[in-house]
Amino acid sequence: MLARGLLLPCFALATACAAGCTAPAVEPDLASSRVAARVPALVGAAEDGRAAASDAAALVRALDDDDPAVRLFAIGGLRRLSDERFGYRWYQDAPGRRGAVAAWERWLEKRLGARAAG
Repeated sequence: MLARGLLLPCFALATACAAGCTAPAVEPDLASSRVAARVPALVGAAEDGRAAASDAAALVRALDDDDPAVRLFAIGGLRRLSDERFGYRWYQDAPGRRGAVAAWERWLEKRLGARAAG
């Protein structure tokens, strides 16, 4: 009978412990040093096909990131904003990406100039 009386409290304790074992939520942050925070921020930056100037600039900067996942999500966001690629390949090494990154930087300058004029 004692074991039956302990069943519910033990179950409640086990449930509470299991809930505490989940990974902490990562806040999306374009400026974070953690890839796990940068990737969701990159996805959200151009989610609806629009982005603030600072988000567009962060997407272009991310094209040169050391982490290929960050580069992949950055180009995905930029394509949602512009329908362009400029020959960018996220899997290329830094020298192979250089020309395309320069094209994206020019795109960003034009975009920022157009916003300032408009």
